[in-house]
Amino acid sequence: MPAANMSIPIQLPENSRPSAFVTATVIRAIDPNAKWRTHRAFGVARLPIDNTDGRLSIKIAAPPEMRPGNTLQVDLQVTDANGHPAVNAAVSVTAVDEGILSLTHFATPDPFSFFTAARAHGVRWSDLYSRLMPEVARPQGASPVGGDADGVVSSRHQTPITARRVKSVALVSPILHTDDQGRVHTDFQVPEFAGQLRLMAVTYTGKTFGSAQSNIFVRSPLLVQSSWPRFAAPQDRFSVPLVIFNNTKQPGIAEIRLTMTPYSGDENSSEFGFVASKEQELILTTKAIAAGGQTTLSFDVIAAARCGIARASLQATMSGESCTENIELPIRPANPAISVGGYAIAAPAAPARIDIVDGMLEGTGELQIRAGQFPSLELPRGIEYLDRYPYGCAEQTISGCFPLVALGDLGPQIAPGVFGRDRMERKMQAGITRLIGMQTADGGISMWPGANEPSWPWASVYAAHFLVEASAAGHTVPEDFREHLLGYVRNLLNQATDKSDVVEAQAYGCYVLALAGKPERAVMSRLTEIINTVKPSKPGYTPIAPEARFHLAAAWLAAGRRDLAIGLIPQTLPSPRSERQLSGNVGSPVRDRAVLVSTLLAIDPDHPAIPAMVRQIADAGKPNGWRSTQDAAFAVIALGKYMRQMKPVEPYESIRLHTDGDNYVAESSDQKPLASDPSFDANSKFEIR
Repeated sequence: MPAANMSIPIQLPENSRPSAFVTATVIRAIDPNAKWRTHRAFGVARLPIDNTDGRLSIKIAAPPEMRPGNTLQVDLQVTDANGHPAVNAAVSVTAVDEGILSLTHFATPDPFSFFTAARAHGVRWSDLYSRLMPEVARPQGASPVGGDADGVVSSRHQTPITARRVKSVALVSPILHTDDQGRVHTDFQVPEFAGQLRLMAVTYTGKTFGSAQSNIFVRSPLLVQSSWPRFAAPQDRFSVPLVIFNNTKQPGIAEIRLTMTPYSGDENSSEFGFVASKEQELILTTKAIAAGGQTTLSFDVIAAARCGIARASLQATMSGESCTENIELPIRPANPAISVGGYAIAAPAAPARIDIVDGMLEGTGELQIRAGQFPSLELPRGIEYLDRYPYGCAEQTISGCFPLVALGDLGPQIAPGVFGRDRMERKMQAGITRLIGMQTADGGISMWPGANEPSWPWASVYAAHFLVEASAAGHTVPEDFREHLLGYVRNLLNQATDKSDVVEAQAYGCYVLALAGKPERAVMSRLTEIINTVKPSKPGYTPIAPEARFHLAAAWLAAGRRDLAIGLIPQTLPSPRSERQLSGNVGSPVRDRAVLVSTLLAIDPDHPAIPAMVRQIADAGKPNGWRSTQDAAFAVIALGKYMRQMKPVEPYESIRLHTDGDNYVAESSDQKPLASDPSFDANSKFEIR
């Protein structure tokens, strides 16, 4: 640089889209006789690129208003940035209740903005010139909270009676393609619904994208809004108000016919009906309603003496116009649910008898019977919990998919429905795709999609462990995604510290890299020395959790050094941590025991302490003790490894679930497990033969 500034032309290639970065480093020659000055400067600048030529425009032609129960016809015209028709562009159209979209703050998808959005600079940079500057300690950030809250609502507080009280409207077209004029047409059959629909259209062809939206009001000239309670208990009495709207231009008298269906479906039953009446049908007539006006009526209802779902159908007519509404009302118990279970051993000469627990409220009971050659060890409960968990942060996504990999061979015998081949592959790919959306520029995994930094290092190591195991099991894992994540794990190992939470995460990272065939032996040696060194008691020092020792032992075993792995297993096994962590690595007693069992099964499968620890893990899962998805995943994986190494039992020819003597309701053969959810009452008797 002959002066303090200079200009350098840069020719940007086409593959610089959607944006690019330019980096510059300036180095000043060192004069030992001159006063010390800064010797290096570094800068990064984004080069914004105009990508508007990649935007597609969509023109939606649809009626602004329509009646419910009719066909919504939608025509679309797709054009490119120059106004020319976009030929053979893929188009997806949805029509969704605006109320649902408002509750979730859902924005119409905009693929153009997504693919052309500013991304963080994904290149790491380093040199040695910082050695010439004074070292400045980095500020310590607060540890992020991960995992699930300890106070998750237990299933015992949830009702066994559920009904579709609110019927959402979400209509989706198949993938459509435009013709040579850039046009496409689709139809939606709109159900009985009153409100506003949002039409959302998304299109792409090649590297061009676009989206658009339009709103449609759905309303009837005659509208009746009923205000039923959200639920009722047996024999509850309540009043239901009706508001009748006359949206026509003429006054009229409305007739409302209300039909009640008892919970049992018995049309002759009077257990669920109107107060002071045994009839199941009621006809109400309004006074004259002015054009554009409204009026109010009400009627009284008494709930059934038993639990179930009561259904009501409301039909209103006025001056040739009609309106229909169907209601599902859950009649549910006022007390929480109680779960009772157990196990028994069945043999050809000694069937296992199953007695129904007395005292259940009729209509609320649910019975599950499972039989097979392996003890359950609470595995079905844990697998079902992970499979049905409704949220999807990084930890929960990984935990929901990990058992599908770890129990690929045993899963069909433990939970047949969860481990169907096609279903399992779809869930695995959905989980991997979601994790790709969480990867940050440095390769780590953020807690939720859209974050810029991996706020929780443990989750990134956990994700790397899952991907390594999934790849080894034959599932498709994008290589660049996997390698970028393993690179983050390697960088995590470069922190030279003896802090307990960092050492624990690093030991886990060493195990993951060793499983991937890329062991970091130097780091493993350093961690072995730290773990084997007794630390002096001093204020603020947190002992390293035993989980780190066993992760490191598993790493040495995977790296081919069984001798060093055995050396890390103490003669007296350490106790797991006493309390659950709510931050940092979110360790728990359940996870500690699960890691210890998994490691011992690999290094010393005949260790006498294994059966007792397996039972402790299983027992912790009975009263919903696996209180996080990570607890459940590590427990299920450890218990699955234990079952896999159990001595095989004598095979059986068939299993039958009998009721009422020789009649049977379910059967399994060829050593397959039996799974049945039979109906029952207080007098039912079952036997496993």
